[in-house]
Amino acid sequence: MQPYSPTRSRNAALLLSLLSSSTLLVPLAAAATTTASGGGGGTSYADQVCKPVVPDGSTLPPCVEIENIQVACSPNGTAPVDYEAHAQCMCHGSFFQEWTACRQCLYVHGQLSERDIGYWQSAIGLASSSLCGFLAGGAGGGSPPTAAFQDIFTAAQAQASVPATGATATSDRAPSDTAISLYFTPSGSLGPGSITGSAASATQTGSGGGSGSGGGSNSGSATTSGGSSGQSGSGGSSQQTTQMNSGGSQTTAASTSQTSLKTSGGVAISAGSGTALLGAAVGVVLSLL
Repeated sequence: MQPYSPTRSRNAALLLSLLSSSTLLVPLAAAATTTASGGGGGTSYADQVCKPVVPDGSTLPPCVEIENIQVACSPNGTAPVDYEAHAQCMCHGSFFQEWTACRQCLYVHGQLSERDIGYWQSAIGLASSSLCGFLAGGAGGGSPPTAAFQDIFTAAQAQASVPATGATATSDRAPSDTAISLYFTPSGSLGPGSITGSAASATQTGSGGGSGSGGGSNSGSATTSGGSSGQSGSGGSSQQTTQMNSGGSQTTAASTSQTSLKTSGGVAISAGSGTALLGAAVGVVLSLL
């Protein structure tokens, strides 16, 4: 079965590209075909309401935090222990609750319909079971994953059920309101999860453990529960990252350095050869992908 294509092209552009082989976790730039009036630099409405700039030290918007987690949890290699460490980092943290919250933000602001939400919840449920099931232990726990979440999620999209019920119309229930409380109540520790047992041997010790300077989720630092997280594209090649500064204009930077980012368990996960990093203490948060 082919992945469900929402009737509105903006929804398909947003979510069918999510976790493709050449993109980051949540590319929101294509979520809306219109730009809110007054938006600097052509920022999409979805970016403005679901990836807003927030005061330094505040809870990061889920659509931003899941990008941080995905980068911090990138596997170091393709050995079984690398994928097990990757799974622990993704599953023991807040990734899945914040992924759902990001979808809820898009729903609240008219970017997804009820039926869209139903489909994507089916897809993420399949992916989380495949990635995290072995951590439950016991006979029904399954085996550790043999692929990264990106590939698992892509396969899940083809397997997910297309809802037969639910509204297909969309409506913005809180126009231009960027409050995270509209759609998300944090629970537990946020950020990457801890890596324990033999899987810890797949990590590298990095030096980036503190927060950097700057204010806001799309400008300056973005600190998870385990230290600073840089934003970059997935894969092993040189990536160019684009961000919105506080004035709304776009800036880009590219790097081919190997990065190591600490998880909440105190060990570090390499973001992969060629991952972009603007500094060990400064996490770059993408606003436009």
